[in-house]
Amino acid sequence: MGYKVLTVTIFLCLMKGAHVRAQCSKPNFEGNVVLSDKDISTNDFPDGSKVTFVCITGYVAVGGRSRSVTCNGNKWTELALSCETVQCETPQVIENGRYDGQEDPDIKYVYGDGVYYKCNTGFNLIGSDVIKCSEDGKFQPEPPKCIVISCPTPNVPNGNQICGKPPPYSLNNFIQYKCNDGYDIIGQDHITCTANGWSSEPPQCIGYCEPPVFEGDVTISKASEVTQKYHDGTSVIFECKSGYKQVDLKASNKTTCKDKKWSPLELKCKAQCSKPSFEGNVVLSDKDISANDFPDGSKVTFVCITGYVAVGGRSRSVTCNGNKWTELALSCERKSCGSLPDINNGKYEIPNGILFGDSVTAVKCDSPQVIENGRYDEKEDPDIKYVYGDGVNYKCNTGFNLIGSDVIKCSEDGKFQPEPPKCIVVSCPAVNVLNGNRIGGKAPPYSLNNFIQYKCNDGYDIIGQDHITCTANGWSSEPPQCIGYCEPPVFEGDVTISKASEVTQKYHEGTSVIFECKSGYKQVDLRASNKTTCKDKKWSPLELKCKGEYCDPPSIGNNVIISKPFDSKTKFLDGSKVTLECKSGYEPKDDSEATKYVTCQDTKWSPLHLRCEGYCGPPELKGNVIAKQLNSTHKFREGFRLELECESGYKPVDSKTSNLIKCEDTNWKYLHFTCTAGLSSGAIFGNLIKNLHQVLEEKQYLPLSEDTSKCIVHTSTFQDNL
Repeated sequence: MGYKVLTVTIFLCLMKGAHVRAQCSKPNFEGNVVLSDKDISTNDFPDGSKVTFVCITGYVAVGGRSRSVTCNGNKWTELALSCETVQCETPQVIENGRYDGQEDPDIKYVYGDGVYYKCNTGFNLIGSDVIKCSEDGKFQPEPPKCIVISCPTPNVPNGNQICGKPPPYSLNNFIQYKCNDGYDIIGQDHITCTANGWSSEPPQCIGYCEPPVFEGDVTISKASEVTQKYHDGTSVIFECKSGYKQVDLKASNKTTCKDKKWSPLELKCKAQCSKPSFEGNVVLSDKDISANDFPDGSKVTFVCITGYVAVGGRSRSVTCNGNKWTELALSCERKSCGSLPDINNGKYEIPNGILFGDSVTAVKCDSPQVIENGRYDEKEDPDIKYVYGDGVNYKCNTGFNLIGSDVIKCSEDGKFQPEPPKCIVVSCPAVNVLNGNRIGGKAPPYSLNNFIQYKCNDGYDIIGQDHITCTANGWSSEPPQCIGYCEPPVFEGDVTISKASEVTQKYHEGTSVIFECKSGYKQVDLRASNKTTCKDKKWSPLELKCKGEYCDPPSIGNNVIISKPFDSKTKFLDGSKVTLECKSGYEPKDDSEATKYVTCQDTKWSPLHLRCEGYCGPPELKGNVIAKQLNSTHKFREGFRLELECESGYKPVDSKTSNLIKCEDTNWKYLHFTCTAGLSSGAIFGNLIKNLHQVLEEKQYLPLSEDTSKCIVHTSTFQDNL
């Protein structure tokens, strides 16, 4: 096998037409690269311009290749820079815990990958349970720690532990308590140490008192519960026994159980008697009849009732002895009326005697007085006379009111008592209805059955009955009121009527409406009033001022994009949600709805949970290169390697070139494998001429001047197998 070098020289003449300078568009290369900060804002790239590329976040450069490209005519030179995903070492193993995937040492972790830590049973996790592979190749934050679960030693005064272990206490340890004699247990006597502390509050041993007993005339009040035990802190109310009265009204009537003893009782009572009452036609004297308190030792006097006299000069007094009265010696008997005087043309009938209360003849009264505008109920027989005790009822005619007593009786002096009543014409006071007018009925004065109907002026609503009638008891209802109203309140700014206030088309004077900030806004001054009141048909000023809480546009990375594009100056109100999706060539790892949006909360965006995973479609292969075991529907996850081979009748150009390609950032990399069928040098020369002609067409060179021409020599060197 030998080689010979053939040199082909081609002369081209370029004719001048016009002077034009070539330039390039803004460069963009695949492979997780982006223009450097100094070049990212540049827009003009004339022929000869040079720019630098860097790897995107989460990727690092491979092999120290050139990061720069140059504008050559109107095309950029190829970019040699290659970037691969940042990888992190295996996460740190923690004592008394583990992370998901710890059992598989072959798992590789790249930028953005996270691991979850869990503690073993009996331990609590301190720190973040998730750490992630960061752009510096290390997991952040620091791994958590697993601390043994423990519970504090309980203190149960006046009680003893009867089961369980002594301190210290860890998970599932338990204690059982019993109180000392004279103490009751309050709460659970058995508690267990859990991951969240003791299963319940430790019990208490509470002392108790026997039912309280105090000297003196006191007893437990009905307001206090009577029981056999009263725990420490329980109070009992006392009161004086029946027939006794509290000495000092300022003294406390309460005693409290403390340290198994009752506190002193201030309440002191002294004996007293109830109001005395005796049979035998006696009554308390005038000086004692109005008394209500009768302490021990009190003395009162009795007298005979009207018509009775004392017999035998016995004592009229009784004395309160403790809480009982002594016996009353006073005895009373009916008075004697004596001999009756003679009467003309008549006689007395004395069937029962002449003592007080005996009936002799009835006292007679003349006919009752007739009143103006009224009448009384007459007897059916006008010849029957009225006697002592007879009564008559008066009534007024329609339209008149009765003033005085409607009943008078024949008294012992032969006259009706009291004075007969009077009948006064029924009238109602004039009515004043502000902001309203009378539209029906008569003008004042108003008498029985007169009526008035009102109507309010424009801008006022009537409250109450618009029609009232004068009755014997006054107006049939309270006169109406004409109340002004306000239209629904509207204020500038980001405020709205609160749900706590009723929304209506009219708000009567005196009505208040509560406002609140619109969604996404907060109150500027918390001391400012959020209330406005309708007064004189106008709303009072509203002090409430609100300001919006905004978030700047969210910064999204990790192959995640925002579903709906927005202007970079857009502001998002508090509570706004932005929907996310994976960029083309990526799919979400978790398809739940919760991962597909972020929310503006207090000027910050909620954490981003959407994670996108790239994939490659079937590779586009050329030059008689095919992939093993491949169909058109395959999708390949990032990092997947696919083996290539030549079609039948072809062989690899270089047996040392790898036939593996790798899916990286949704594109296939390392497509260096080529196949050949052994072409001759003539075929190679023909292809060279074809390719050279295509290059000249793409360059679109023009003549440099109108009068001259210039020839460019293009030399191509190649090798041909001999």
